[in-house]
Amino acid sequence: MKSHRNFLRRTELVWSGAVALAVTVLCGACGGDDTEVVPLQDSGRDRSAADGAGIDGGGGKDGSGGTGGVGTGGSGGASGSGGRSGAGGKSGAAGTAGNGSGGTAGGPGDGGGTGGRGGSGNDAGGMGGGGTDGGSGGNAGAGPGDGGISDAQPDADAGPPPLTIDQFQHAISLAWCDRVAECCQLDASSFDRDKCLTTNDTSGGPERVSTYLYQYKVADAGFASSLEFAPVTASQCISLERNRSCASVDGTEKRNIYTTCMTALQGSVPQGLACTTSAECKGSLYCSAATDGGARVCTPLVANGEACDDPFGNSDRCSYLGIHSSTSLHCAVSDAGRVCTAPLPNGSPCNSDRVCVSGVCSTASRTCVDTQPYPGQATCTFYTKTPPPDAQGQ
Repeated sequence: MKSHRNFLRRTELVWSGAVALAVTVLCGACGGDDTEVVPLQDSGRDRSAADGAGIDGGGGKDGSGGTGGVGTGGSGGASGSGGRSGAGGKSGAAGTAGNGSGGTAGGPGDGGGTGGRGGSGNDAGGMGGGGTDGGSGGNAGAGPGDGGISDAQPDADAGPPPLTIDQFQHAISLAWCDRVAECCQLDASSFDRDKCLTTNDTSGGPERVSTYLYQYKVADAGFASSLEFAPVTASQCISLERNRSCASVDGTEKRNIYTTCMTALQGSVPQGLACTTSAECKGSLYCSAATDGGARVCTPLVANGEACDDPFGNSDRCSYLGIHSSTSLHCAVSDAGRVCTAPLPNGSPCNSDRVCVSGVCSTASRTCVDTQPYPGQATCTFYTKTPPPDAQGQ
């Protein structure tokens, strides 16, 4: 009887070594160091065993059992994990695919214990069925192991979702208003934030950067399919508005903000085809006013000295989308009516930044200047809350 038991023990060790070799070969493509990425949709197949079964049936370090105790960190190992809680003798069977302790979601098998506790017996079982003195292994090594790492982890660095075209105008208003409050040194009790947001959400926005966005809102017909929205450029626009200088502003900063915000919308309509706004037209074109009941169409920009109209106050008939430089034309009133005209030098009367070579029209003197305080005192006063009647005069 004793020799028979020794024979079984030797047979057991041979089986253990053979399965350990097989697991090692199978895991040659797994990354090797417990860093394998396990897809969420396949929790049982992509496991690797790094450490064989323990003497006490605890299995490997933290994997779940697959074939022969295959797990992410390898519990159960080559000989399978013997269950401490199983009833049976010293040679109880481990599950063919029982879950090892610490596994994430290994598949069930013949002889595995629930939750990775393995088959019957008090020590590590062999590959086969019940031991000489013990009972047979459990029927289903189902259930997750304890302490394993989940298959999928949330991406903490994903950040907020990208800006959409529907959110763009309000995002501009938020960024600009919050920066104005800081620059004017107005706290929540004195800054009329609702007034600021409403004013900019229902107009062309700060310095007319929302001109076309607002036209679509007024039309209430949705954005044209010919428009391509660039969320990265839009985010840059928001960042520029939110981080404006509080000391003074010059033409370089103003033009950079306007150009960035405007080019977040890219048009694709060629000359002669119908359009709703100039933003839908390709470069060097604008969307003409409808005449005689006809459709508005994308039309070449107006040349210097030729007649223009300026319904949105951004001179987009004379320069593409009203984007301007020190040499850009603007639509100005003359003795001959409105015509596209070259920009004006410092000291000249102005009504907008694009009229000036410098790119800055003073809100105080209404003349072209190199720089001016930002924001102007008039802006700060406009967005300061008016004290309630019973608090005035106290």
